[in-house]
Amino acid sequence: MKQKFVLLFLLLSGWLGSGCVSMQEYQDVMTENAELKKTMRNHFQTVQRLEKEKQKLARENKALKRENQNLVQQVGLLKKTLVNTQAKYDEIFKKKLASLTKIEGIKNLGKDFQINPKTGGIVLEGDIFFNPGSSTLRSQGKLILRKLVQKLSSPKYQKYEIEIAGHTDSDPVKRTKRKYKDNWWLSCARAYSVLQYMASLGVPKNRLFISGYAFYKPRSVSNSPKSKKLNRRVEIVLHQK
Repeated sequence: MKQKFVLLFLLLSGWLGSGCVSMQEYQDVMTENAELKKTMRNHFQTVQRLEKEKQKLARENKALKRENQNLVQQVGLLKKTLVNTQAKYDEIFKKKLASLTKIEGIKNLGKDFQINPKTGGIVLEGDIFFNPGSSTLRSQGKLILRKLVQKLSSPKYQKYEIEIAGHTDSDPVKRTKRKYKDNWWLSCARAYSVLQYMASLGVPKNRLFISGYAFYKPRSVSNSPKSKKLNRRVEIVLHQK
């Protein structure tokens, strides 16, 4: 009987012991619970912050839409202004170009004598008028200038001032660099040579002035030999007084 009681006690003790939680396990559970609460609190704060940012972005987006609408309206007005300005410019340019193309016998001055549609200037091709790197007029160029001066001496052109604009290609000055520091110098020197010759033919000096653009106003933006040839030139541009 005593042996049965001891056995029963041992069985009950084992059963009760297996159903109890140790202090360490309890503390671990409480720690984990606290960490979960902290994580949930952080998540909640993050959600609140994101919600505020969302509202802020919504306000900014609304403001940007209003600003975009204003910009669209401004662009529309600028386009209208540009169209009107371009129309006025085109009209002025057409009149200027028409006045140039009225020069009698302009087609008889040779194939190298043209009008630049961008500037309205009478083109004197550089390779015909000058040797490479030089500002000394060639005889063929002088012949063309004499014909041109005869046309510009007509009374109907006395109201025009004559700009002589020198242009070069983009190649740097090398062979004659001691004389011409760069393309600015060369373009101005060539324009001045034309001015001197036109003045010697009787064109009043108070109607003449020069400008030099180096290679900054090309007729062609390509870097090919053909384009460079087009860019080496002097242009005669008439300006009404």
